[in-house]
Amino acid sequence: MTPTQIKQSRQLLGFNQDELAKALGWTTKRNVINLEHQVNPKPCTVQTALSIECLLRREELWEQFVKTAE
Repeated sequence: MTPTQIKQSRQLLGFNQDELAKALGWTTKRNVINLEHQVNPKPCTVQTALSIECLLRREELWEQFVKTAE
């Protein structure tokens, strides 16, 4: 996932950075900030991408995300 896709998915979920971090099991929003950073972003791991996908699917937002990511 790109930094833009991560931010879009977070916004679709209605989460702020802290809320997404907690949903992913992280203790700080710093990881989310690093992933969304447009300049030299931290690479998104497959595990993180799949976790975000699961959150979107659980809220029935996956199809909407795919359409906006095209």
